[in-house]
Amino acid sequence: MPLAGTLPLCDKGNGAALSIAKRSIKGVVMESVVWFENVQSFVLFAALGCSIYYDLRFRIIPNWLIVLSSSAAVVIHLVSGFGILLHAVWVAILLALPLVLGFQKGQIGGGDVKLVAAVALILGPRDAFPAFFMGILVAGLYSMYQLLKTRRLSFKTAKEKPVIWVPYGALYAVGVIFNHILSGLYQ
Repeated sequence: MPLAGTLPLCDKGNGAALSIAKRSIKGVVMESVVWFENVQSFVLFAALGCSIYYDLRFRIIPNWLIVLSSSAAVVIHLVSGFGILLHAVWVAILLALPLVLGFQKGQIGGGDVKLVAAVALILGPRDAFPAFFMGILVAGLYSMYQLLKTRRLSFKTAKEKPVIWVPYGALYAVGVIFNHILSGLYQ
């Protein structure tokens, strides 16, 4: 017999209320996941669209774009938890590190390196690696095409030829967008 003023836990009415509460909580969690993915996708596509435009038009990826998109990514991940933010930062550093070596040799621009880090920060630890590899693949295939087209890919030593400009940031962004669309189709 329950104490006066308390509800028994196994009462049918209370069980139904508990079931409704569980469904409500599940609905709120699902809505927050959809909200998170929508905001994340908006920030990603805005950053990638702007980087494509600036890289093709001006051959630069502006710092304000990287700072703005990275700041938005930090806020998005802070909502999910500080641990997820730290993991996302670690993944962004890990993916940008090989490109820093290319930047030091003059083979890639600094904006391209920062774009890779910002995209990894926006996508977070789960989605950053597939997007990185798709972006690298698209940019690499285009670079190979340019080298073959201009016959710069040879094993013979020749006189210095003009440098081939490859809009790496724009091509990387196209690869990330392609990966994002494909991952949405197969989920």
